[in-house]
Amino acid sequence: MRFLRLVPLAALCASALGCVETVVQTAASPQSELAQGDDVITGQAKYDDFFATVKNVRSRTNDLGANALEAPVRKVLGLDEKTTRADTITATKKRVDEMKAGGSSIFVVVAPDPKLVVKLDAKEKEGGKLVIVLENSLKEALARSSQVSALAAEVETLLEKRASLEGEAETDFADGTQRDQVKLELEAARILLQEAGLRADAESGRALRFVVDLAGAIDTGAAEQLANAGTKQKPGGKRGAFVGKGPAAGGGGKAPPAKPKPKPSEDFDP
Repeated sequence: MRFLRLVPLAALCASALGCVETVVQTAASPQSELAQGDDVITGQAKYDDFFATVKNVRSRTNDLGANALEAPVRKVLGLDEKTTRADTITATKKRVDEMKAGGSSIFVVVAPDPKLVVKLDAKEKEGGKLVIVLENSLKEALARSSQVSALAAEVETLLEKRASLEGEAETDFADGTQRDQVKLELEAARILLQEAGLRADAESGRALRFVVDLAGAIDTGAAEQLANAGTKQKPGGKRGAFVGKGPAAGGGGKAPPAKPKPKPSEDFDP
């Protein structure tokens, strides 16, 4: 896409008047209103609706990374606001390990929504607040990944619609100048949608990675199952039941009757 540019000219020199420097603006080529964040009105509903939707999607993806999913975890752990995600996960694991060493048990269950099955030691004073924050953070991150994945799918649909409109524009607009402007806007839409799709994909992956990392800091077994299976689910698909080890994962802290096995049970008894 071409935009207005200010082009510096060489100093104009005259023997009698000396040197004079001036800047002139080149003749303007058509600019995309959509790329500048303005509404595009063509007079044809299918184009106007499309451009309005593209503008909306662009707005929804521009600030995807603004909210740090780990911020509540940092706060409850008393970490500095500038603490990185990796260091926040490390601090979480350290705190949870301390709680387990003190007699508490904590397991991650995702079936179908994330939750923690917890048994706190009587001496554990602050663990309850941490557990609530960790569970809410898992839920929020998984929901965010799903929502942004749906947004990425919406972008793909719009790209297909854009290609269709591009083919129809030649006959839909009799006026050559208007037709050229519409084609310019459609090309701008292609670029904006591709950028929006990349942002959506990146944020969805970032949120899901946070779920896996945070689950790993709490319960390694559940994180491994999430990483191996949960990340492959498509938006709208049914997630499998990814649970922590042992009877705590079965709900209510009670395990179903076990069938006889040739090997000793590996269930963890909290």
